[in-house]
This record gives sequence, C-alpha cells and structure tokens, in this order.
Amino acid sequence: WFNYGYLEYRIPRTLTGEETLEEFIINLELCSEALGYNEDWPSDVFFQINDLDIGTVHLLGDYGGRRGRLNPKWWNVSSTQYGLLHWIKVTPQGTFIDGQYESSVTTKDIQKWNKPYWSIKFGVRKDAEYCGGLNLFGKQFGDFNQGIVCELRINNNSKESTLNPPQAEN
Repeated sequence: WFNYGYLEYRIPRTLTGEETLEEFIINLELCSEALGYNEDWPSDVFFQINDLDIGTVHLLGDYGGRRGRLNPKWWNVSSTQYGLLHWIKVTPQGTFIDGQYESSVTTKDIQKWNKPYWSIKFGVRKDAEYCGGLNLFGKQFGDFNQGIVCELRINNNSKESTLNPPQAEN
C-alpha cells in the first residue's frame, strides 16, 4: 500500500519474429488507501505498458467493515480488508478497463517496445484528481485468491508469460 508513486513489474519478452501480440491482459485486486479504512475514499490509479499510458482505474474506496475472505486471523480487522477485481485488456482495437473502452492504445503500439521485457507500471500520481492511494492484494489476502495475473495472448492464443497464475475461487 502507498499514498502515491508507482510499482513496476517486468515480464520477459519471448516473442519470436513470426509471432504477434493479440491481447495483453492484466487482472488484479485493488482498492484505495486511507488510514485504517474509508469506503468513501476515491483514488485514480494509472496504468502504463511499456511507458505508454493506457488508462486509469477510478477506485471508490478503501474497503473494510468486514474481514476479507482470505485474510489471516492476525490481520487487524480495523485495517483495509479487501478490494475489487479489475481487468485491463489491450487489444488490436484499443484498451479496455473492466469491459469499457478506455483508450486508443493497441497491441501494435505496445509491441513497438524494443527491450527484452514488457514493462507494466501502475500507481497514483501526486497531481491526480483523486490522490487516494493504492492497496494491492495478493494470494491469501482480500477476497480473490490470486496475485497479479498478466496474460499475453500470442497469435495462436497461447500464454506467453504469467505472474502468479490464476487460482480457483473459494
């Protein structure tokens, strides 16, 4: 958790010359960050792939009031408990967040990156309209038993790389 700043994850880029990127999908559990928790605490979380701004997730609050389904017993019930699952999908038609069109950045745009890895950055800018911080949940915390899931669908819809593969829901 943090009030502002960003996290960067790098995924090895293993595309061959014949392969093209069809979809780049990120799936993660997030909420805002307030002292303790505050369910009416908005925050704007930006997302970048390969240093291209692809969109913003508007978080509505820092959720508590009930224990997160997966939180260990030692986790203080007066702290943040869970988030909401968000999906970011870059396609040849543009970028979609939680199923809604977000920007014109396409898989062709992010494939122009010439480094040996894919860069995923997300965070909160100090000058955001809603600078309400960020909580990121992983396995065994919050409501969804997964870490950050990143799936690259290559021209044959196979997975190129995954961070913490998806787990079955409880």
